Amino acid sequence: MSHFDAQAYYTQHYSSSNTADWEGMYERGDWPSAMYRLPAEQTPQEHGHGVVYHLLRACAPFNRTLDIGCSAGDFILPIRGMSQESYGVDIASFPAAWEVLERRHGIRCQTHDLDKGDLPFPDDHFSALTMIMVLEHVFDVEHAVREIARVLEPGGVAVVQVPNIAYLKRRIELLLGRLPITADTSDPEFKESWDGQHLHQFTLDALRMVMGRNGLQVEKCHCFGRLGKWRSLWPTLLGGDLTVLARKQGKRS
Repeated sequence: MSHFDAQAYYTQHYSSSNTADWEGMYERGDWPSAMYRLPAEQTPQEHGHGVVYHLLRACAPFNRTLDIGCSAGDFILPIRGMSQESYGVDIASFPAAWEVLERRHGIRCQTHDLDKGDLPFPDDHFSALTMIMVLEHVFDVEHAVREIARVLEPGGVAVVQVPNIAYLKRRIELLLGRLPITADTSDPEFKESWDGQHLHQFTLDALRMVMGRNGLQVEKCHCFGRLGKWRSLWPTLLGGDLTVLARKQGKRS
């Protein structure tokens, strides 16, 4: 799949252009959707966004936050209170949702294909960055991680979430001669694509390695889902996903 086709694919399948729809969702209180809300009774282990939220909250507040793969703002909106400024980029375009985000909350989002060029931000610009289920989709993983490190200030934190190919269930599937699927099979769109358009697979060691050689030191790893707290005790084997918090090495100027 070429770079151009990748951008066209995601825009076609995920974009929304009706501003009135987004305004209506916000007025009814169902935007972001219930699955992304983080009520007090919801533990960090129940949902992927919840794990990221709680890892970030322990390090907040921040000066500037960036969400790579921000979609329509489903995650950057709930965490806006942790940061003075919030930004997002996505390969697909969500002009209507982004217009509402900026007008109501000052959250600025833009379209960007990370495989076509560097992130449109200066060096050492953000104190926190999130990349939720995105790294497995980019063509050039090394470039993506270098860009995470470049735009983070020294001491800044990045929370990156990817599927775990070494999950016990997937090991068994491979032993049985089956192709392990790392995408969310509950999504009808992914059922008709090749593993949700995942281009790369990750283990915890591989993720640590690529982040470490680009100046990002992994400090924590958690998993989500049922019994997520116990899965996180042995994430390499028991986690269907890997959510790591890494810190950029070096001292703040």
